[in-house]
Amino acid sequence: MRLAFLSLLLFIISDRGHQLTIFGAHAFDYNNNPNVTQHVFSESMVNYRKTFNITYGQQKKMHWLRIILMHESYACYKKTSDDILHPEMQKIIKNDGQEKFDLIIMECAFCQLALLAEIHDCPIVKLTASEPSVASHSNIGNDVNPAIYSDSTRFPYLHGKMTFLERLSSVFYHFAYLCSFSIPNYIYYMQKIEKEHPFPGITKYAHEVYNSRLALMIANTSPEFGHVRALSPYTIQIGFFHVEEPKELTNFEVKNYLDSSKNGVIVMSFGSAIKTADIGTESIEKFLKAFNQTSYNILWKFDEPIDPQIIPKNVKLTNWMPLSDVLAHPNVKIIIHHGGLLTSYEAIAREVPQIIFPLVYDEGANAKLLADRQVAIDLDLDDFDEFRLIQAIRDVSAPLFKDNIKQLRTLAYDQPMNKKDLAVFHIEKVIRHKGRNRHNMNVDNTVRYLFDMYLLLSFVIFLMTASCYIILRKFYLNFDKIKSE
Repeated sequence: MRLAFLSLLLFIISDRGHQLTIFGAHAFDYNNNPNVTQHVFSESMVNYRKTFNITYGQQKKMHWLRIILMHESYACYKKTSDDILHPEMQKIIKNDGQEKFDLIIMECAFCQLALLAEIHDCPIVKLTASEPSVASHSNIGNDVNPAIYSDSTRFPYLHGKMTFLERLSSVFYHFAYLCSFSIPNYIYYMQKIEKEHPFPGITKYAHEVYNSRLALMIANTSPEFGHVRALSPYTIQIGFFHVEEPKELTNFEVKNYLDSSKNGVIVMSFGSAIKTADIGTESIEKFLKAFNQTSYNILWKFDEPIDPQIIPKNVKLTNWMPLSDVLAHPNVKIIIHHGGLLTSYEAIAREVPQIIFPLVYDEGANAKLLADRQVAIDLDLDDFDEFRLIQAIRDVSAPLFKDNIKQLRTLAYDQPMNKKDLAVFHIEKVIRHKGRNRHNMNVDNTVRYLFDMYLLLSFVIFLMTASCYIILRKFYLNFDKIKSE
């Protein structure tokens, strides 16, 4: 789904007449658009998955510091090294064909390829299909105060509504993140790449180029959804961007099942990246027991072999479904999903209340945001039973949830400009002005967190306290001396 969001945006840009050279892990159909040249990093993605070879279920149970060390440093270093060595990428790095690029669009953890912007003297636009990371927000000048905004991938707390202990853990993680990821792992592996794969004629560090040439960040977020923070003018939110008008269902088996379900349908899908095996056999059994006790029919995206004798009569399994189009069917009453941002947007757009079992990344934060707006119920896959799920189905079937999600959809779509046009306008603005549209707001962490001010204030307080102590001590010594005389 994340890749679908990115490819859709690139498709729209190419459709406006811009020529694109795309490097990615997957090939997409751009309708043979002559403006698009694709190069696929299939081998580097395979190696990346081997390096970061853990399941979603394992990630959920791993300590966040271990994930940082495994995922955001070494695995990304290996993939970036492989990407740089790709023959077509080498041509662009060496500029053998004397090609000229007006813009570099990036969606990657390591900014080593930002050096391409230095080679071609052009600005950078950052794309993110989910809530941006702390580093991404910081690079573009957005507020990253950890006492207000926790990292949604590690601590899914409600921004601005954290308890003291939640704020404490968020602050602790934030500074641990800066020390364990940015310093020394990130810098170490960045410099390692620069030594192993130098870019000809470039003497600057990649992170310096990235910070100086980053002109815009386009985030698949929405303030109506709950992504509210103090943003710089160079962050554009285009949540719901990918949701198209519903199409007629061409899978007649699924269509007939939905049409014939007079009591309504619960759709269940954990996305394209998460496999059914990731949720575990025990959880599958709990789901089946709960579904056997509800009057709804169930349409479940299921990609594992299963004994058909244990499947209740009201449950239909399917390997794949066009989820957005299925949710538009009038007989769909509830969706059970993993809390992925794109799936959440689609459910809101189709006005379908949700039951969410978040697994990893930003899914926990998404679930809490939607539960806070009473359009969803947030459950824990490791701590639920069929009775809790049955009760959640009853609760989310109440008119309150339907009314709330209708109102949320109305707010989300009441916009002065189409999100597609908004994204393209700002990208073209960056191209027209060669990135000079952005006033660099990057500040040192010493300034950002007021360390120098707190240090000065602490010094002043120390001097005042010490002065008061000396004066009072001298006064009492003199007083005792006079008294003794």
